Amino acid sequence: MKQEYLNASDTSEKLPTCTTNTTTAEYQQQVDVQKISAEWSMICSLSYIIPGMFSNINLATYSDVYGRKLFFIIPLAGGVLKSVLCAVGIYYEIDVRYRLLFYMIEVCTGSWFRTLSMSLCFIADTTEEGKERSILIGLLKGGLGIGAFIGTFISGYLISLTDGFFYPDVIASCVVSIGLLLALTMIQETLPESRKRKHVSPLDNMKRVLECYSSDFSPKGKRWMFILLILIFPMSAISNLSRHNVETLYELNAPFCWDSVKI
Repeated sequence: MKQEYLNASDTSEKLPTCTTNTTTAEYQQQVDVQKISAEWSMICSLSYIIPGMFSNINLATYSDVYGRKLFFIIPLAGGVLKSVLCAVGIYYEIDVRYRLLFYMIEVCTGSWFRTLSMSLCFIADTTEEGKERSILIGLLKGGLGIGAFIGTFISGYLISLTDGFFYPDVIASCVVSIGLLLALTMIQETLPESRKRKHVSPLDNMKRVLECYSSDFSPKGKRWMFILLILIFPMSAISNLSRHNVETLYELNAPFCWDSVKI
């Protein structure tokens, strides 16, 4: 695509294609690039979501078999590998299709969803039910939001200062690598051997996970609640996780023409 639109700028500060004059070639380039960006955004989301539905079901519950620490480390390692591969892809201008493979590598290891679920498991293992557990879960979710804000805020300035995306991706790789090293060296296993269950095949494990939606799961008739929650969660995920891509394209377009810092 870069060769096809040689007249378009690829920097975050100069946006000659951000124009409202619909008769110019630059405007048509802007429309074409936005269409392609929207299509690839959708494809990347699908490559992230579809494998994740199957990998996350098994990885989370297998922590009851092999312990929490292993399945806390696996998604971090996948995140490091994905970030490094993306940085290499940006540096050597590798075909964008390979990024789909990079995303799938990360999501097949669990991605940040698995890191979050394992963090909740660590809290559940080390605290009693009640106020203390609720406070820690609240702090965890608050830390997640703060981290997302800082990452988004800093990345905009890094893109502007370095005039590209390579160095921000390198820095992201370093940050995730530090998290992986801390997990390897400092986090202790919290699931005792007495609470570990026997190994089952991935298929049987998936069936076990889905038992909560069967009619005989709970004698108190709580199946309806699980079904309702599984319907509500995707709706919330679509509005919260997918909204960012749409808003970014909207803010890049006229009349805003925002750069990476403003976004």
